Amino acid sequence: MNKYELHAHTRQGSKCGWLDAAEVVAMHSRAGYRGIVITDHYNNENLERFYGTPLEQAQAWLSGWRCARAAAEKEGITVLFGLEARLQDCDNDYLIFGVEPEFVLTHPRLNHMTLKQLHALCGEYDALLIQAHPNRKRCHPAPVEDVDGYEVMNGSARHDSQNGLTKQLADQHTQLIQTSGSDFHRVEDIDRGGILTSRTIATSREMARCLRERDYTPIFLEE
Repeated sequence: MNKYELHAHTRQGSKCGWLDAAEVVAMHSRAGYRGIVITDHYNNENLERFYGTPLEQAQAWLSGWRCARAAAEKEGITVLFGLEARLQDCDNDYLIFGVEPEFVLTHPRLNHMTLKQLHALCGEYDALLIQAHPNRKRCHPAPVEDVDGYEVMNGSARHDSQNGLTKQLADQHTQLIQTSGSDFHRVEDIDRGGILTSRTIATSREMARCLRERDYTPIFLEE
């Protein structure tokens, strides 16, 4: 089975990331992951540290993914593009799978959309919108009709994401995709989530297809 990380941040792309993208990639390779999705934060607080227009900020924000992608060949691991968006109305975060960097370059102000608008936009790209850690403090589960799934296992050791509560909620709505991710920011976050699948995934679109077809097993940690 192949192991893939679905939720990881870099120092270059996320204000709260502690490690350079190359080290993030190297650590996941050593931990036995076949691939990793870089999901740097796409929100006002993070983007405002980059200068320029929204498009210029988006281009600078992509540095985390670009550096991770450059390191991938050396480490023998697949690096896929993703993002963790936060909108204007609350502190909820949303993971997007199945898009490439052109998605944010074409829509650099996507963080100013409503959730319904963002979900519709993801649909146009055949991408998935998965709410990250829906039951963490200051967050709340989004309406099930406005997302494609919930992150039922968030491996962060610094937050109580109440994963069990999210899993119970997701189990009540069988149409929802259930994902797992380490929420990697620091060294101690390695290997605390992800998925196992028999597929070899080479593109972001293939990852979205794997999740949509439920051809994987989420990794759970004991709580």
